[in-house]
Amino acid sequence: MHWLQGVSTFLDQGSFSFMSLQDLLSQAWENIKSAAVDPSHPFRFLAFNTLGEVYPDTRMVVLRHFNPDANQLFVFTDRRSEKVKHIKIDDRVSLLFYDQERRVQVKCLAHATLLSMPDSVPYWKRLKSGKESYNTLHSPATVANSWEEAVALKPTFDAEDFGVIRCDLDELEVLQLQSSGHQRARFTFLGGSLDASEWLVP
Repeated sequence: MHWLQGVSTFLDQGSFSFMSLQDLLSQAWENIKSAAVDPSHPFRFLAFNTLGEVYPDTRMVVLRHFNPDANQLFVFTDRRSEKVKHIKIDDRVSLLFYDQERRVQVKCLAHATLLSMPDSVPYWKRLKSGKESYNTLHSPATVANSWEEAVALKPTFDAEDFGVIRCDLDELEVLQLQSSGHQRARFTFLGGSLDASEWLVP
């Protein structure tokens, strides 16, 4: 049997839901767009990976904003944090989303930029809750002598240590898991526009 006939037979079995490259990319964009405004969306929390001095460093962050016209994702941070130190040395980052119910994973490669304080202020003003996260008395990851010292806050909250990280996407990879057959694709971007699309072996 010719290999194309084998693929056709597999797809005709009925249980396999085939998605085109455009379908996979559109689904990824829609999920990211929804997560930026819906706190309950599975993509709202994502793994944010930086290159540390010795090991890669990973933490969970919240997707705060998405600019679909320029393929840019935004997350908030404390300007004193380790991830800010990392991206000032090496701005390459990766981001990982996963929706357990839909069984879809989206991995992004990007270059990260810490916005200037003036450019961060509008985001601070729109922040309805959680401002204490950016107003700890001591810098994140500082060794404390007690729990009370670790959670001590500034007397007055301000935006001095509040930061916004913009991630300019270079590559996006989608993995759609299905019991009858997985689909995996990679999309690369140049200057904020789609440059190439290709299938990958799952």
